[in-house]
Amino acid sequence: MYNIFVTTLLLLFLTLLLVGSLALSYLLSKRAVIAVVERFRRLDALEEENARTLAELGLKQRDLWDNFRFQLRDYKPYALQMLVAYDIVCLTSDKKYYLSEEKLAFRIPSFQEHFN
Repeated sequence: MYNIFVTTLLLLFLTLLLVGSLALSYLLSKRAVIAVVERFRRLDALEEENARTLAELGLKQRDLWDNFRFQLRDYKPYALQMLVAYDIVCLTSDKKYYLSEEKLAFRIPSFQEHFN
């Protein structure tokens, strides 16, 4: 009886821990997408003529040394990869990035209240 009770509590705890970590990951990813879009807007990288490099946008790629530091995960590079994959952020031939407002409004309408 005692063993079943402890096992049930342990499974419940692990389930809550898993759900909590997934929810936290979702919220941090959503916040990173909002931050990346705001960065493009702040730097006026909304057209191909105004495209910016990753360094100008302040979005550096993670290097090997970043894996050894104790810090929270930066979700902005992953958010940028997602926006590029959905063709919301476009890449020019000289490796500069710009945001397409039309594609953003079409592909992610639920985020529009955060971007206005």
